[in-house]
Amino acid sequence: MAVIFFKVPGLNSVKALAYWQKVYDKYKNDHEFSMISVYCPRTPQSIPSAEMDDLQKIIEEANVKFPVLIDDGLNIFSKYGVISFPSSMVLDTQGVVKYILPGFPTFGAEKDITKNLKSILGIPEEKIAEKKYVPELDAGRNYKLAIAVLQRGNTTKAMEYLNISIQKDPKYPDPYVLMAKLYSQSNKTDKALENYQKALELDSSDVNTLIDYGLLCMEMGMKDDALLQFKNIIEIAPNKSAEAYFGMGTIYLKNEVYDSALSKVMEAIKLYSQQKDMSIQERLHMTMSYINAAEILLKNKKKKEAIEQYKDALKKYEEITGELIKEEQKSMRAN
Repeated sequence: MAVIFFKVPGLNSVKALAYWQKVYDKYKNDHEFSMISVYCPRTPQSIPSAEMDDLQKIIEEANVKFPVLIDDGLNIFSKYGVISFPSSMVLDTQGVVKYILPGFPTFGAEKDITKNLKSILGIPEEKIAEKKYVPELDAGRNYKLAIAVLQRGNTTKAMEYLNISIQKDPKYPDPYVLMAKLYSQSNKTDKALENYQKALELDSSDVNTLIDYGLLCMEMGMKDDALLQFKNIIEIAPNKSAEAYFGMGTIYLKNEVYDSALSKVMEAIKLYSQQKDMSIQERLHMTMSYINAAEILLKNKKKKEAIEQYKDALKKYEEITGELIKEEQKSMRAN
C-alpha cells in the first residue's frame, strides 16, 4: 500500500497526487496495490469551509480516485514523522514502511518511485548493460576545444564550443555538465539546474554530476531534490558518498532533525577520512562536518564532545589554509 501526505496550498501536491493516481491505475488490478492519501490540515482544529474548498479543487485537478483521509488533529502526521509536503511512502502487507520519498522533487521523483515500487511489488526491472558513451566526432572535438580555451580563461569561447558540441550530438552528456558548472559559477542557477538535469537524463549513474547537482539544490534550498540525489549517490557508490552524507547531514541539521543529522555527519567524516586524494571542496566540507557535529552535540548538551569536534575542525582549516598559502606563493614565484 502507498500513502501520500499532502496539504494545501502545496507547491507539488497536485503533481504528486496526479502521479500516484497513474501508479494506482497501473498496478491496482495485477498486483493488488492499494493507495490512500492523507490530507494534513493547516491547523489541528476544525477545518474552515474555505480550506475544504481548496482541498476539493486539488482533488479534482489531480483527478484523484483513491480515498482521501483528513488527518484531523494531525495524529497520523505525528506518528510517521513527516517533515515535507507532499511526502510519499510505501508499506508492506505488515504495515512496515519500506520506502519514503520526502516531498516531491522537481527532477527524478517519478523514476525513484517506480524503481522502488517495482522492487517492493516484486516486478523485475530491465537491466541495460552500461557502456561508456562515445560521442559523434565533431561533438567530442568541440568539447575538447571548450576545455582548452577554458584553461586559458576564455569562458565565452568555451560556451560557444559547448553549444556546438551539443548541436552536433544532443545525447552527449559531458557538454551539459561543463555548461552547468560554468552557469553555476556565474550564479545563473536556473540554467545550471537545467543543464545538470539534462546531463542526468542522459546518464543517471554519473556520481560526480549527481553530487554537483545535489549540492546546488541544497544551496538553493531545494531540500527534497537534494535529498533524492544524495540518496541515489549512496545507492550507486556507497564508498564514494562522503559528499552525499555531508549534504544530508546539513539539511537535517537545518530542519532540526538532530538524531538523523548527527548520524549522517559522522558517516561523512568517516568516509572523508578514508579518502586519500580530496579536493579543496571535499576538505572544506569535511571541516564543516566537524562543525555541524559540534553544533548538534551542543544541542544535546554534550559540551566536551563538541569541543573535540571544534578542535578537529580548526586543525583541518589550518591545514587547508597552509596549503593554499603555499600554492599561492608558488604561483607568484612562477609569474
